Amino acid sequence: MRRTIAAGIAIAVTGLTLAFGGSPARAIPIAGDYSVIDLTTDPALTAAGVVTTALGTAEIHHYGILGVTLAVLPVTGGDVDLPTSFLGTVEHDGSGLRLSFLGVDLDFTNLVMSTITGKVTADFTVGAASGTAEIFDILPCDSGAPGTCATIPGGAVIPSALRLTFSADGAALVAFAFGIPGLAGVQFGVWNTALRAVPEPGTALLVSGALAGLAAIRRSRRA
Repeated sequence: MRRTIAAGIAIAVTGLTLAFGGSPARAIPIAGDYSVIDLTTDPALTAAGVVTTALGTAEIHHYGILGVTLAVLPVTGGDVDLPTSFLGTVEHDGSGLRLSFLGVDLDFTNLVMSTITGKVTADFTVGAASGTAEIFDILPCDSGAPGTCATIPGGAVIPSALRLTFSADGAALVAFAFGIPGLAGVQFGVWNTALRAVPEPGTALLVSGALAGLAAIRRSRRA
């Protein structure tokens, strides 16, 4: 898996302490880069016969020896208070995840992570039904509680990430699609993200002005 953070301001989200329900002090538009969800429920879903695959521009990588499955979703936009509170939204248009069970597909696409509401919203499709729902709750990892943000349930704790648990609506969709009940509050995965802020016009002008000045100095030295 090769990921390159393009020109701009790249922020890797680590060691976050979030207070959901606030408002960003200074929301900065973002243009990338990607989110990674460690699908910690994947072994349980697979054991039940549920298969998880990628949709659109998303990718899924299986590491069988480690028992780890990673979903990679490109970040396409949003507004986030960087680099202080990380309050805002992170958008993933054009990608998603498909859960399949006995010939039935449940698609979650265009995920929007909101650290303001502590919810993940997505478009869903199952059979002839479709709509938009809050499918996951976003919760801080508690490094003092082993298993809350484990790569494998009961495994190593990742205190720098955020955990995603099935919301009431997300669990209801799984129950409706597959007849599998009781997933509300169950951890779906561990979310890490790297963000690239959109350069501000003032910053871009300062950079272009500095380059022009440097070129003028070089020309005068050659003259």
